[in-house]
Amino acid sequence: VSQATIFPNPASDRLYLEMDIIDASRNAQVTMMDVSGRTVLQQSIGRLINGTNRVEIDLESLENGFHILVVKLDDKSAVTAKVMINN
Repeated sequence: VSQATIFPNPASDRLYLEMDIIDASRNAQVTMMDVSGRTVLQQSIGRLINGTNRVEIDLESLENGFHILVVKLDDKSAVTAKVMINN
């Protein structure tokens, strides 16, 4: 990943992740954790192509507060960010 943008932050019901991928990925996955480190959402993205990829993440089931977003490409951590959720 050469660049990643997460918006909006703070977010309410949806979060968007834009990533510029240098090497195509066979398996991409998004994980959201609460501040205690408990996994509260896991979403498989599947294959990402070279260039800009946009992913929509549904946040409606998550509680308000800070969360940690982790994106893994082929089981390697590529993006980590703090996200504020205000449902």
